[in-house]
Amino acid sequence: MGSKSNYAENATLNNLLSGTVYVGLTTAANETSVTEPTDTAYARQAVTFTVTGSSADNDAQISFPYATQNNGTVNMAVFDALTGGNHLYIVDITNGPFTYNTDEKIEVMAGTLTITEG
Repeated sequence: MGSKSNYAENATLNNLLSGTVYVGLTTAANETSVTEPTDTAYARQAVTFTVTGSSADNDAQISFPYATQNNGTVNMAVFDALTGGNHLYIVDITNGPFTYNTDEKIEVMAGTLTITEG
């Protein structure tokens, strides 16, 4: 089994994260499927990343609206569309997971959502 070269890692991030992508909350995730909250206030949030080497960081703050119901514990995932689309990454949150319950909102400061290849 091989591994990607540094060039391939950088190219993958640049290809998948160029332009606007969308960050969503996940109540359950694995490599093939993601379950997002059913909260009526919830929506994926647009984000752009700056790729440096084999990692990418969000350029601006990401804000999810106040929840209107209890959604439980959530993590994050990156998608290529506002709805539907392709699931690109499951994100490991260094200070998460979060709870997303009634009257709670989630904000991720610029530069703190990091995606790495390798």
